[in-house]
Amino acid sequence: CANVFAADLPELIGLASRHGFGAIGGRPLMYAKARAEGLSESDLQQRLADAGVRVGMIDGLAHSLPGELPAEKRHPSLQILPADIAIGPDEAACLLAAVVLGAPLVNTTALLCAPLPVEEMAQAVAALCRRAADHGLKIVLEFIPHTGLPNLAFAQAVAQASGAANVGLLLDTFHFDRTGGTAEDVRRLPPGAIATIQV
Repeated sequence: CANVFAADLPELIGLASRHGFGAIGGRPLMYAKARAEGLSESDLQQRLADAGVRVGMIDGLAHSLPGELPAEKRHPSLQILPADIAIGPDEAACLLAAVVLGAPLVNTTALLCAPLPVEEMAQAVAALCRRAADHGLKIVLEFIPHTGLPNLAFAQAVAQASGAANVGLLLDTFHFDRTGGTAEDVRRLPPGAIATIQV
């Protein structure tokens, strides 16, 4: 979904089907827009089924972790974000979109946050994971430079300290390269730490 920001959800489903993709990512406001335009939950589920396309992940949740900064204090690299990422949607909307669209994963960032101690971030992640577990969902943490989850090692430390069974890491190769990550950093992770990858 990040590669075709202009597409709405029905268009994205159609694009995936026509070009041989079995799965898509979905932005929460794509779901909200489709509902506002008159498509019911069952309409969207039927469109996915008819197209032979599933939603692999809701991407993403940016307002559930602590330390959020006002816009003027965020790193300059974050000033170009689309409005729907910087402004919303809220946690309930993200979880609802995941449940209705059948997405097992909800991508979560600390995109707008200052770095906090691992323990403080881990407590927030644990609470989020408990709420997600009520819906049968798994939280994946995406590390992004200059945010509250700034690199792979920190995100893994937070995931481990949270103690949650339904948390994993999202490895985005672009952000990994920007943090100076190496293949050895990935090899050192415990088995199963990476839940999904963005290339």
